[in-house]
Amino acid sequence: MEALNRLPEALVDYERALSLNPGFTETRNNRGRVLLGLGRADDAIDNFTAGLKINPRDAEAWYQRGRLLLEISRYEEAAADLAQALAIEPGHAEARLASCFAELPVIYKNEAEIPERRAAYEQKLRAFGEDVERGALKSDLIKAIGARPSVPARLSG
Repeated sequence: MEALNRLPEALVDYERALSLNPGFTETRNNRGRVLLGLGRADDAIDNFTAGLKINPRDAEAWYQRGRLLLEISRYEEAAADLAQALAIEPGHAEARLASCFAELPVIYKNEAEIPERRAAYEQKLRAFGEDVERGALKSDLIKAIGARPSVPARLSG
């Protein structure tokens, strides 16, 4: 149902499945994505949070909640969730990329933290390998958050 974009029906199916087995994390993660697709971000966050109480080692749930927090501009919370996903599953490529998205808006937030945050950001970008051109990726990250952060003149260029 989800693949067919029949989200209300998919939600009913996932809720039925969870009533039979509330601890089935894959179903809970799918339900969270459907809730988000239906525009119910708060319910989706609650859904992922409930799943993480059941299984705090579920990297996918940490990633999904972090990605959702990123989409609603709660960047610092998103970064923390994505870091948790990566601590559990260091090879989680989507979480690694999303953590770059989450970090970008806070790089320049506090001028005193700029060198440390910029270094962390650059390190994350390097983690994607030499075949990724940093400028193109940074441009994609900026487009994804919808606005270019204010960059102090001494760091631009």
